[in-house]
Amino acid sequence: MRNSIKDMPSEAIRKLLQGEKQTLTKVKARLVRELAERQEELDAVNRRLNEIEQGEQILAGR
Repeated sequence: MRNSIKDMPSEAIRKLLQGEKQTLTKVKARLVRELAERQEELDAVNRRLNEIEQGEQILAGR
């Protein structure tokens, strides 16, 4: 059974926290990269939708 954190030496707690912080920092960096990629994709879709809308407006004005 795992000891409670109260019973652990400070150095062990510090190492656990450092490890978790490192893991979460890597996850955050990955998510930020993925968000940037998705934003680029979304921007491209929005640009194309705007082009289509402009084309539809031109056709409606004929």
